[in-house]
Amino acid sequence: MDRYSILRSINLDLIEYIQKKVRVKFDYRSRVPLCFYFKDKCYWIHEIVLAVKTYKELPINGFIVRSNKEIFFLYFHFFNFNKKKVFNEGNWVLSYKILNNDETMYFYREERNMLVNMTLKRIADFHGHVCPELIIGAKFCEYVMQLINQKGSKNSNIFIIAENSTSAIDAIQILLGTTLGNQRLKIIDKGKHNYLVYFLNEMVSLKFAFKYSSFIDGIDFISIEKKILENNATIDDVIQYQDLIDNKITTLMNLSPSDVFNVEKIQWKEPEYEISGSYFMCSSCKEIVLRSKLIYYKGKFYCSTCFNKIKCRAEYLNIQ
Repeated sequence: MDRYSILRSINLDLIEYIQKKVRVKFDYRSRVPLCFYFKDKCYWIHEIVLAVKTYKELPINGFIVRSNKEIFFLYFHFFNFNKKKVFNEGNWVLSYKILNNDETMYFYREERNMLVNMTLKRIADFHGHVCPELIIGAKFCEYVMQLINQKGSKNSNIFIIAENSTSAIDAIQILLGTTLGNQRLKIIDKGKHNYLVYFLNEMVSLKFAFKYSSFIDGIDFISIEKKILENNATIDDVIQYQDLIDNKITTLMNLSPSDVFNVEKIQWKEPEYEISGSYFMCSSCKEIVLRSKLIYYKGKFYCSTCFNKIKCRAEYLNIQ
């Protein structure tokens, strides 16, 4: 179960309440629990899924933890917190356990994973979870498939340039079969959900530009995200954050592809393909590099990493 599903489970109340005092082995250097004891059994913690505050006035004192295949919420209850003190008295509480799939009804399992159709399930199984960018990628693929069906083309006759490296890329690779490996997908990361599609048989190229303005993050989303990045979020903040993400997902899923993307015809340009099989050695690091990625400089061939080091050193010394 990934973090998205865990937070949805808490929001949907798919939990078993425990609320018992427990003994915890705590690493004071790393500031994380290592294990806890419950019903005469030691639960070693294999992953800290999330570290949060139970109240905004407190330091980080709550942990969603994974122990084997079980997931728990564990927190330290302060008796009387005083930020001036190095140590404050209190006790550890095992609050609840997230229910596993075999402990919930099928309907709730699907709702937790937001899997509403087989296509979405297919890409979510590959990607690992459902998120807004994955849905954007799916909507783009749906639009392209509509055009392919109208043209009577095949998926293998298209080439795509994506202007981002988000989760949308996984949807494209799964649904359209254009992958980085078969050289029919190229990424030029500009942080935009823009996609240039080349229909090779017809020598026609189209630009798909994301247009859904309501997708731009509001003040609530940005402020909570800032708290999370600064390790200053409460468990309620994190659940609200996931709820806002899920609202984006639901909204996007209910839109038609034409509501999500503007499409315009652009000038045709023959796509460039990588020629594989020819490798040379970098003159500096001695590692093997694809020939087309080598940089020739002052009589020697360099990989991009070594060339950038040489270039930076030359600029520092003012050498041309």
